[in-house]
Amino acid sequence: MVRPGIQVPFSPVRSGGAIQWEKGPYPTLFSPESWAVWVGPEADAPTPEWAAALTLPGDRFAMLECRLKSAFADQSIAYDAVGLRGVEIWLETPDGRRILPVQIIRDGHLEESMQGALRVFGRRCLLIFPREELYFLVDRSTGAIQEMKLRIRAAQTEFTCRWSSETPVVNTPVPIQEHPAVQEIQKDVRKVWEKSKEVSHQFD
Repeated sequence: MVRPGIQVPFSPVRSGGAIQWEKGPYPTLFSPESWAVWVGPEADAPTPEWAAALTLPGDRFAMLECRLKSAFADQSIAYDAVGLRGVEIWLETPDGRRILPVQIIRDGHLEESMQGALRVFGRRCLLIFPREELYFLVDRSTGAIQEMKLRIRAAQTEFTCRWSSETPVVNTPVPIQEHPAVQEIQKDVRKVWEKSKEVSHQFD
């Protein structure tokens, strides 16, 4: 149990989630196969830079791997999108803060295939975030699900990936005026006061 006002580190219930269209004119910019997943030191290391990032101290940095695919009609936009070039990307905390990655590492291997007349691009990108920023504040309503959202904005279109957090039990003291015993006493006091007024009227 924690008390209101405490900062609770974000801890996802599951590691992976689908990247989904939220709003904007190009809902098919990222394919449905696009995913994001929280990773640790045991993750695959496609490049030397990636391997070096996985050795960063886990108490200071958190890593998120994006597995992006695009079969968008404009190939230049699709190519840039899967490499997160010219793209806004951030984490939105449950209390509304925007956390930018301190580094983006792109896998040197670009996947290419054909889907009918469309060329499909695929790439993996590693996002590194400061762990000290990944928290939410406990309040009296923190019994509800707390979500961390990855937001990607490209070509005036926004995509999100969501993770639910392990939510602590909030130990909230009951305000004194709401305590049942106090409310019962207040009722008795009101009764006595009303009775005393009745008696006083009899002697007026």
